[in-house]
Amino acid sequence: MTSCLRARALLALSLGPGAAESQLLDLEEHLERCESCREERGRLLALRALGTEPFEPLAEDAHARILAHLRQASCESAPASTKRFRFPTPLSWSLAGAVAAALALALAWPKGPPAPPEKRLVPVALARGTELAMSRAGALSFDGARVLYRAGTRLVLGPERTLALEQGALDVDVKPGGAGRFRVSTPKFAVEVLGTHFLVTLANVRALRGTARVLDLSDRPLAVVRAGEVWRLPVVPASPAAPAVVPAATAPPRARV
Repeated sequence: MTSCLRARALLALSLGPGAAESQLLDLEEHLERCESCREERGRLLALRALGTEPFEPLAEDAHARILAHLRQASCESAPASTKRFRFPTPLSWSLAGAVAAALALALAWPKGPPAPPEKRLVPVALARGTELAMSRAGALSFDGARVLYRAGTRLVLGPERTLALEQGALDVDVKPGGAGRFRVSTPKFAVEVLGTHFLVTLANVRALRGTARVLDLSDRPLAVVRAGEVWRLPVVPASPAAPAVVPAATAPPRARV
């Protein structure tokens, strides 16, 4: 069981690319039962969102006024040997902050036109529990994942980022940073991931990126599949049929003379 101290460390790792998929899965399990750590994750996500918000650039006249004021203050300043030290005033702190913000905006402002938006699949707008029987190969978008399927695939859209694969094969690419775990269940096992690209059939799991966790039908862990690895469903040998018991033939009794 993951402690709160370890969960806080994993929260910091989860904001960058340094956390492993198995660590993120442990973190998600801890967050499901710890309200304090969920609140801490909300604060960290809010701080990260503020850091990615675009800033409004300063107008040209405001920039010119700041530069003029700085030049005037520089000309009116006395030599360092004859000038007494004064504590910074609120106005000087404001000017320093404005100059720092202007420099940060000049460095961070994107150059050239923005990149064209990425083409995305149309999200599935079907009710949970809907069964899909695919007569031809295709793709769909489902709860933050891109799902490619073969012809003849049959699956069911489940609740809370869950797909039930009943026939065929899926190529699932789950976008990192989604809301909780993504799960694909089959009649004999299940696969849980956070941000992973993997292939799954009724008999095996192949991880193309990240880490996938394979569970049995009672949610007990069976294997951890990392990028480039394949897990195959063990083949249970059929028990040999017991030979039929044939009663021995009995010879007819001899007649006495």
